[in-house]
Amino acid sequence: MRNIGRGTFAELASYVSEEDPAAELRAFRRASKGAFVQALDLEAVGGEEHVLLALKQTVELKRSQLLAKKPEVDFLLRVAGTGQIAKAVEIAGAKPASRTLLVSFGPKAAVARALESIGRTKELRAYSEKAPGRKAAARVGPLERSSAVGPGDPIAKLLAERASLLHR
Repeated sequence: MRNIGRGTFAELASYVSEEDPAAELRAFRRASKGAFVQALDLEAVGGEEHVLLALKQTVELKRSQLLAKKPEVDFLLRVAGTGQIAKAVEIAGAKPASRTLLVSFGPKAAVARALESIGRTKELRAYSEKAPGRKAAARVGPLERSSAVGPGDPIAKLLAERASLLHR
C-alpha cells in the first residue's frame, strides 16, 4: 500500500473489465465504504508514477480547489488531463472488456477493506508498471519528451505537470 500523504493511502490493481465498466465501477464503489475508487483504461495511464502524481494532486488540494465535487472524479480528470468529465471518461475511463487499472484511495483500513471486498468478485493483480500505456504515450509529442529534464519517464512527469495546471 502506498502512502500518498495527509492520512491517505492508495492501492493499485489491474483487472479485465466487463462489458459495462460503468456499472461495474458503481458496484465497486458500493462495496468500498470509506474508500474512493476509480477505474482507468490501462492504455491511457502514463505508468505508476503518473497515477501517483495525479492522485497526490487530488489529495493535497482543499475540497474547494478540486476540479469536481468528488475526489475520485477530480482524480480521473487529472489523469486524463482535462477539466471536462465526458472527455475524461472518453480519454481515461475504463473500456468494455479491456485491461483496467483499479485505484482505491482513502484511509488505510478502508482501502484494505475495499480491495478485499472487490477481490472477492474480481481477479485483481498488483500494479506497478513503469512504462506508459500506448494512448498515454500518444498524448505527449516528441518535442515535449525531449524537453523533459531529470531521471525517470518523461511521459509520466509531463502528464502530471499538465494535470497540475488544471483549475476550476
